[in-house]
Amino acid sequence: MATFEICAKIPDNLRKEIKSFHIFKQQGENTTNILFVTTGDLVYGLGSNNGGVLGLGHKRPIHTPEEVPQLSHQNIQQFYIERTYGLALNRDRQLFHWGRKCNKAVYNTDYNKPQKLLLCASRDVCVAKVSYDWGAVIALTCDGRELAAIECMNIMKNSIAQTLNTIQHNGSGGFGQVFEVRDKRNGNNYALKKCFLNIEDTYNDEKKQQILSEVDKLKKLRSNYVVTYIFSWLEDNHLYIQMDYYNQNLQTIIDNKPDVFGRQSEEVLNVFEYYISCEIFKELLECVQYLHESRPPVIHRDLKPANVLISKNIDRSNRFIKLCDFGSATFHDMTITSMNHTSNIVTRQYMAPEIFQPRYTIKVDIYIMIKEKNII
Repeated sequence: MATFEICAKIPDNLRKEIKSFHIFKQQGENTTNILFVTTGDLVYGLGSNNGGVLGLGHKRPIHTPEEVPQLSHQNIQQFYIERTYGLALNRDRQLFHWGRKCNKAVYNTDYNKPQKLLLCASRDVCVAKVSYDWGAVIALTCDGRELAAIECMNIMKNSIAQTLNTIQHNGSGGFGQVFEVRDKRNGNNYALKKCFLNIEDTYNDEKKQQILSEVDKLKKLRSNYVVTYIFSWLEDNHLYIQMDYYNQNLQTIIDNKPDVFGRQSEEVLNVFEYYISCEIFKELLECVQYLHESRPPVIHRDLKPANVLISKNIDRSNRFIKLCDFGSATFHDMTITSMNHTSNIVTRQYMAPEIFQPRYTIKVDIYIMIKEKNII
């Protein structure tokens, strides 16, 4: 940031708190604007503010950082600015818009503050990608629908994938390939799941719905027990799901544990290995308990060791285990003794016998836990 002259106007204590920023010049001007987000999830604007582009409801120049309250505490991830019109995309893939009102290229003098852009009359939708046509914002939703949201000036097309560098291919998960990637903006490593999703192919509608449902489940299951969902977007017939990265899973631990402790497979565990195994199983049970006590309860159905992620560093909740791969998960109504479910794609080695039946309960996950206890 030191290379940008406008950043010198930001107080030192506030500049240290900046986690992301967007610096831009407006067409025909030499002056600069900046919008930035702090670690406390506050959004500030600074600069010439021509046409109310900073979202403060006026067009007066801003010489010291001023908070944009409508964007604060919204988990804003990206800004899109074109002339006097602004858009922000948050972690839940919702759009906020502001700036000078327009109809095609005809302006008026009202300067809007940021507000959520409702792309459907009755409900919000999950935005996967933003593009443009002259005079209209075009949003591509996570279920593949293309919506013309509001008449306004062009916005710049920006692919999130361009900010990520692929480090290595980490294998396959439910319905897709998994890669380790690094974000160019903050240097953090993430897991990126790439799922093929042909929008025009109606033959595999059920499979497409299973893939898309994984995004919805991850968004609803944000907790210390589940891998953290970051982003998701559609691009070139693929759905991308960006999540926190973990370099180990329970399967690698099971495979390597005997060698680490110098034990043959038939030998009894020593006290240290026994304690570690008990702690792993305890945390795994807590994860499953969280799913089953959610409202509505969630049946994971594919709790194989490869879907149990393990972090080298204990997080703030003093936990190191999280669950991932919710492509086969389903929500369950506990007011009904059992519900109709499909078997979908689950790992047969850990599959409960009743999974082939049309009706079963959360007990299918308990069956998997019993099988895993015997190998941990």
